[in-house]
Amino acid sequence: MEDFNSYKKKQYITKAFNASFWTILGAVLPLILGSIILFACSQSSKWIGFVDRGDFCIYSAGLLSSSLFVLSDNKEHIKKWHNSILYPSTFVLIIIAATLYCAIYIVGELLKDQNSIVISVHFVRYMSFSLILLSIIITYRSLIIDFKARPPKVDVVKKSGEEVQNIMNQLGS
Repeated sequence: MEDFNSYKKKQYITKAFNASFWTILGAVLPLILGSIILFACSQSSKWIGFVDRGDFCIYSAGLLSSSLFVLSDNKEHIKKWHNSILYPSTFVLIIIAATLYCAIYIVGELLKDQNSIVISVHFVRYMSFSLILLSIIITYRSLIIDFKARPPKVDVVKKSGEEVQNIMNQLGS
């Protein structure tokens, strides 16, 4: 039974990793393609502009909002305390990401002629990288919770047959 549980755990982790990878890739594809173009045009130093303009805030809000849906859909399956704080934390992080992006946009576009209001570039970069990192972690955790709530369908007969075959192969060696 222990092998079956470890097998299920491996499936949860594999599915969560794959789903996280494709979700994150889709969310940051403009960043990846823009970076490739910048590097191809020998403008790699301008890559940080994605961060300074608040693009990471948008990517974070997108990842977090899909995670918020997954977490709200699985509230009854969340048992551990560290998972129970994900839902309110995700909601707060979405508000922070949206507020930071709005502030960057307002100061950078609408108030650019007025030099009296400036947002620290270091603050924006620190917050943007923190938000994207937390978004990736929360996306992964929310998908693990979702996959545990909906266990993968395991063909017990096939799995048992494979295990019997492994034993027979080991005895034959």
